[in-house]
Amino acid sequence: MLNFPVGTRVASFDFPGNRDCFVIGTVVEVNRDTYSILVEKQIFDGVLVTGKVGKMVHPPINGLQGLFGTTCGVVKHGI
Repeated sequence: MLNFPVGTRVASFDFPGNRDCFVIGTVVEVNRDTYSILVEKQIFDGVLVTGKVGKMVHPPINGLQGLFGTTCGVVKHGI
């Protein structure tokens, strides 16, 4: 299970296999099953939008069993 520590800048993808819907932000808390990420940028259907900017999202920790199989939608963002 890959776990990102607080302070890591990440991208969190909304749907498995879809790279057109995601947020970029910073991990501010790691719980047992979820990350808390403060959103800096949101892309929906390939278009920059602002609906979640400045808000928190709580995707599952990578490696857990989810609706679509093992979760792996949070990745380190290098920019």
